[in-house]
Amino acid sequence: MARRAPLCETENVSTPLPALIFDLDGTLTDSKPGILGCLRKVIEAYQISYSGPLDRFVGPPVEEWTVELMPQASEEARVALARDYRACYDREGWKNNSVFPGVREMLTQLHRQGFPLYVCTSKQHRFAVRILEAFELAGLFTVLPHDDVTELMAFLSKEQAERVRNILSQREIQARNIMSSDYVVAQKSDKAGDVLTAIRGSGRDPKSISYIYVVNGDGKTLLGVVDLRDLVLAQEHLTMSDVMVSPVVSAEEDDVQDDLVEMFVKYQYHMIPVVDRNDRILGVLYHNDIDNLISQ
Repeated sequence: MARRAPLCETENVSTPLPALIFDLDGTLTDSKPGILGCLRKVIEAYQISYSGPLDRFVGPPVEEWTVELMPQASEEARVALARDYRACYDREGWKNNSVFPGVREMLTQLHRQGFPLYVCTSKQHRFAVRILEAFELAGLFTVLPHDDVTELMAFLSKEQAERVRNILSQREIQARNIMSSDYVVAQKSDKAGDVLTAIRGSGRDPKSISYIYVVNGDGKTLLGVVDLRDLVLAQEHLTMSDVMVSPVVSAEEDDVQDDLVEMFVKYQYHMIPVVDRNDRILGVLYHNDIDNLISQ
């Protein structure tokens, strides 16, 4: 008599819980207050005449509403408006946001039940983490630790593992590893005419003087930035604090390659300063250096 094949007992085997992915703005957090606050600031700064409700601009891409707010303006002017809006939101707008009612309790319950929780957002990694930490949500979300990545590579062929290792090593390159010390700073009390004269006689590489970074008396704390074109047109007696733009779009020293690429694409600057957590300038990143990094 033939023996019956053994049965596989599955009734008591637990099924892995599915991963749950959440959007950040508009799903977990109410971003409307921060968006509207920065919209009002740039509309006032650009002296745009608009009396309609601003709520309709919450949601659509920034590039869409810049056309509506500045229909007769040049593309360069619209890019500048979008850039200044994003700089405002990145620096201060997000602080006016709040977690939707019930979200914290829901995420806590799901976390306790063992659901892997993830955030999907177009924001830079460090910026998304900063928001989650500020709202005390970061501990509820799952990341893939470096050790787990190493273990998973053991299942790949030697060639595939090497390829993945090279990709990961490039993505882990941080701003501090590729920043340059070739940049120009000025004190906030310096006169525009004096700074321009000093630049003309410095013999510096032209690419390093696209922007002049305005620092505090300690010579390091970044307060603002002045475009060289604005400096040339400024009255000589004005101080750098009179003509600077603040806050400054900047990278942090531990920002990785993906964050840096996204920042240059987003703001279209020739160079971006690198700062520490106390806003002390450490160096600058050049657009061409980021391009070269990508092409390697």
